[in-house]
Amino acid sequence: MHGSIYKGYGGKEERDPEANVRSDIPSIRKVLSSDFKSKIITPLDTCGLVFLDGERYKKIYNSEKPILKALMENYKIWSKLVTWTKVDLENHSSTLFDTVAVYLAYSYEFLEIESIKITVTDDGYTVPDEKGDEILVAIRWKDLNAFLDHLVERLLGEE
Repeated sequence: MHGSIYKGYGGKEERDPEANVRSDIPSIRKVLSSDFKSKIITPLDTCGLVFLDGERYKKIYNSEKPILKALMENYKIWSKLVTWTKVDLENHSSTLFDTVAVYLAYSYEFLEIESIKITVTDDGYTVPDEKGDEILVAIRWKDLNAFLDHLVERLLGEE
């Protein structure tokens, strides 16, 4: 989960210097330029759009599964410490960035993947650049709603 290729936080139309990149620019440059056979990222363009609300959220929030009850208890504790975003515990999850990175470990089904050459600027932007490192990028959703349904099913152990 790195970067902001075309879209920024919350799907806004301009890119942002994403927090993981901005916090350690030399390290992300090292990772992106590494000799790994295949490198794939989910930037804000895709992972920044993932949250649960409505019926999907209520299924997780009201679940009696011990692991999900523990998750929600931790979420309640975490939400009291958050200063950078509004949290609505009763109705809406925070952005679930990392769920997309985990999903990419086993499937690309709901995402469009493109090979993009990327450079990391000195101020933490990840920009397309022909001189950059070639990275596979989960750049847009084929079906975000199908992913959200899949996510809920996995969390509830229904899949």
